[in-house]
Amino acid sequence: ALICPIFSVTEQAADQYEQVLWDKPEIYNWVLKKEEKVIAALSTFIEGPVVSVWNVATDPAFRRQGYCNELW
Repeated sequence: ALICPIFSVTEQAADQYEQVLWDKPEIYNWVLKKEEKVIAALSTFIEGPVVSVWNVATDPAFRRQGYCNELW
């Protein structure tokens, strides 16, 4: 996952993250690819009429170019 190296998440924590967040129907994970490489990602959590955004991350080589904004 892109967010793991961005936030310095260990491999063990990444495995736990995947178990907890990836298979929940109210959580959506969004990615933006450029030339088949994931360069930005974020997660949304929907509860009733409220949508919260989590885990916004952009590959350091592609930061400050508006890619995460494209995921909104």
